Amino acid sequence: MIKINFIPKHLRKEKKVSLWGQADIPIEIVVGVIGALAIFLLALHLFFLGMNTARFLSYKNIQNKLHKIESAKKEVETLLEEKKNLDEQIQRIKELVGVRAVLWSQMLNMVSDHLSKGVWLTDVSLTEKGFLIKGSAVSRQDTKVTNIHHFLSNLKNDTIFNNHFLNLELSSVQRRMVRNIEVADFVITAQFYKK
Repeated sequence: MIKINFIPKHLRKEKKVSLWGQADIPIEIVVGVIGALAIFLLALHLFFLGMNTARFLSYKNIQNKLHKIESAKKEVETLLEEKKNLDEQIQRIKELVGVRAVLWSQMLNMVSDHLSKGVWLTDVSLTEKGFLIKGSAVSRQDTKVTNIHHFLSNLKNDTIFNNHFLNLELSSVQRRMVRNIEVADFVITAQFYKK
């Protein structure tokens, strides 16, 4: 059957656009749904963009912290290496002085207390071999060597001093003139006592 519409075109109702076959959906609803879908997709895009930005900032923050930790680790490794070197030096010193602890202030005080008249020290030092005392002696009555031997015998007779040192002996005596006065330079050596 043929339908004929006698209503003039300007008075006729517009036909609704049909998208899904026979269902008549007004164009305003279709535009509204498409607009809402576009707004939803834009909001979703902005949400994921914000999430990615937050993750990137978190990654940068963690990377900065990791860099700081790496520099602190390098400093710690440097300090540990220095500590290791110092421990090795301490071990060498312990091997040098032996197992017994020596109170050096007490030893030096004993050396000072046993000095004879006219005898003075020029050098007191530790070597790999032991303890070294260098000094000079002067006397108007020509008792320089006697004063040196007196000083040495005082050290040998000191039991505390002998607990730490062995073979206390006079290694050398040399005479020299200083302004018409004869001076005797001497060297006393002692080895460390080791258990």
